[in-house]
Amino acid sequence: MKSFSKTVILILVVLLISQSMFVAIMTYRSVDDYRKSLMPSTGKASTGVLTFCINNAPTLDISDCQQGNATQDEEYECELNASDIDYENFTYSVSFPSISRAFSNATTALFDISSDGLVSFTPDNFDVGNYTILFSVDDGVNCDNSISSEYLYFSVANVNDPPYLITDIPDQSVGEDEVIYPFYLNNYFDDPDMDPMNYSVTSTENFQIDIDSLTSSVSIRALQCDATEYVIFTAIDPYSDTGDSNLVTITCDEEEDSGDDDGEGGGGGGGGGGTSLPCKPEYECYDYFKCRKNNTKVQRCVDTNGCENDVFLTVPCKYVEEIVCNESWNCTEWGPCLPNGTQYRTCEDMNGCGTEEYKPLTSQECIYIGTCDDSIQNCHDGACEEGIDCGGPCPACKSIQTPYPFEEEEKGILIYIITGIILLLLTAILLYHYFHKEINAALAKAGWIISRRKKKQLLLSVEDKRKLLADIKELEGKLDKIELHHAIDKYAVLIRFYMTNLTTNKGLLIPEFNTDELKKVLEQKKATIREVLRRIFISMFTHYIKVEGDKSLITRTNIVLMLEELRNIALQTSKVEDEDLARELKELPMPDKASSTDKILTHITNTYIALEYLELDVAKKKYLSMLSEYEKLKVKEQEDVFESLSRLYHNISYVNSWLEKPIVVIAEN
Repeated sequence: MKSFSKTVILILVVLLISQSMFVAIMTYRSVDDYRKSLMPSTGKASTGVLTFCINNAPTLDISDCQQGNATQDEEYECELNASDIDYENFTYSVSFPSISRAFSNATTALFDISSDGLVSFTPDNFDVGNYTILFSVDDGVNCDNSISSEYLYFSVANVNDPPYLITDIPDQSVGEDEVIYPFYLNNYFDDPDMDPMNYSVTSTENFQIDIDSLTSSVSIRALQCDATEYVIFTAIDPYSDTGDSNLVTITCDEEEDSGDDDGEGGGGGGGGGGTSLPCKPEYECYDYFKCRKNNTKVQRCVDTNGCENDVFLTVPCKYVEEIVCNESWNCTEWGPCLPNGTQYRTCEDMNGCGTEEYKPLTSQECIYIGTCDDSIQNCHDGACEEGIDCGGPCPACKSIQTPYPFEEEEKGILIYIITGIILLLLTAILLYHYFHKEINAALAKAGWIISRRKKKQLLLSVEDKRKLLADIKELEGKLDKIELHHAIDKYAVLIRFYMTNLTTNKGLLIPEFNTDELKKVLEQKKATIREVLRRIFISMFTHYIKVEGDKSLITRTNIVLMLEELRNIALQTSKVEDEDLARELKELPMPDKASSTDKILTHITNTYIALEYLELDVAKKKYLSMLSEYEKLKVKEQEDVFESLSRLYHNISYVNSWLEKPIVVIAEN
């Protein structure tokens, strides 16, 4: 039995080897025959170049243009977004495979597209209709897959347009006992939407004017001759929109008797008086009264040649009720008089009209009277303070003395600590690769120790702080409703407002300042603004300029962080009030499927929130935990978040420097 099994296995192996050799030989022959078929008939060998094009096709996102269609006479705007892992120099194009205009057979393009993929146009009545649009993006590599395209089925909705007069209707003259059919009104009026039109004419006393509703033919018959009247014809579309004609003069003159009587004729007239040309009136009409609820209006027609008196006619129109909004302002009480000699209040229009024609004043001049708790050395109550909020009219200034030179001793200890760290780094540099996380954390803690024992700097007035925090909150509420590049524009206003309204910078910076001008002013004020704050200010503004110039950095996570950072620095450089910290969330949730960079940015945002509540220990722990995550990032990702992480460290150092209470204080009376 075993021998039989071995025999079967051997046969199968031989068959498998034979089949493989047969397939290989046949494949070789097929390839050789094909190669020979490609050679020229002369029998000579041929040469050529075989080119491979390796490229990842670009991806085209037209979702912004799929949000809705356009409406006549309203501006339409959307933006295409392309992405490619290989290239970023895109060329956008647009074509229209199908154009079906409602009121025209023209096949001209509906719009053009800008070099950065922006579609912006305002369609008119000519553009009403349906379109098939083909958007394309080219990455410029010239491979077969270099162009990606997307179809969009698009329409422009019609807005009714009133009929209009093509050309002036001529004046008419009718004889006694005569009926004339001088014109068709369809030849003088047209409707942009091709709607059918009905016609009317102003009333007359001496003429009967009829309009055929089917043909628009006009008939005129004189009821009394030797008369002149003025009329206006009106075209009315199915939506009651109207268009008026020019003022038409209708006259009827009695036929004069030929006077062939017997007898002597009268003698010739006196000589040579000359003949004067008759004055021919020319009228221009305008609305004398607006359209009334009975769908009529009065027009006044003025003879520009001064031959005839003004003519007043009642013509049909479409009445549209005006919505009148009366402003109703409710204002708070005037706030306290600030040291700058100004007091403020807020006013709200309870009817929400959106106009400010009757808005009351929200600021006024006042006389500031100093107090003993305004952090300013000034004079009040008939005397002057000897120090800030002490001496004179205030409680006596306290003499504070420490029992031993704590500051000097602490500085000496810190020098030894820093020297020890340096020596430790020099001797353990080979081990840094294994302990760099712990060393980074130790350096951060050492920096916080060095930065202690300073006083909080109040650089922003309470009123400016309130306005800035309110504007930040308003912008945060609109982030999901506006384009992100518009949000960056609004953030630019906020950070420039903060920098220009610092008490040390007022009058030195214009709102359009650049980075160099900010550095120059801060350098001038280095005696009054601490170095750590100057470093934070310059880094924040430089980061904003970088984000504004790089579309890839304009993300929701980044903007949320920038707003939270601005809120934090405003609170840490001003007097904090209870309402400043009223908010729904004290920590932002981590976004779903967040990238490693976005996770770091979200952690930084939550750390700023902890700082705003002066939870210093929590902020320090969050920062130290982020160092471990930072080490896991790729080099490019570390470059993207380094400046933000560095600013957070300096913010923690600044708060750490003034938040803790002095260790030992003895007061002398």
